[in-house]
Amino acid sequence: MNGRTNYSKETKCAILRAVFHVINADNKTTEEENKYFINLAMKYDNDPSIIDYALKTMNDDEMLRLLDDVPLKELGEILENAAKADGEISITEMKTIIGIETSTPSAKQEMDKYDTLLRKYGIF
Repeated sequence: MNGRTNYSKETKCAILRAVFHVINADNKTTEEENKYFINLAMKYDNDPSIIDYALKTMNDDEMLRLLDDVPLKELGEILENAAKADGEISITEMKTIIGIETSTPSAKQEMDKYDTLLRKYGIF
């Protein structure tokens, strides 16, 4: 199990929502993946309402905005560990991880910077 615990409750919920997206990406959530999710939630906050907030109240735009507070390396490790909790990472799970990591506001801003540079030099 990894992941710091000193994030805000909202950021922890965003991480949990991202983990949920990853473990459900291939339409088969295993017992091991469920255990990883529950253990991470309990590590973050021993209150089951954190799961309700992450899955029922928070939307994906809020999740992505809050994930900007999590270092990319740490986020990647958390999501990858969730995906491989059952011993394998499906291609769909990996695509979901990449999609989440590249959709945060700072990641989009970084990509826009390079797109602008490529356009400036006529490469794009």
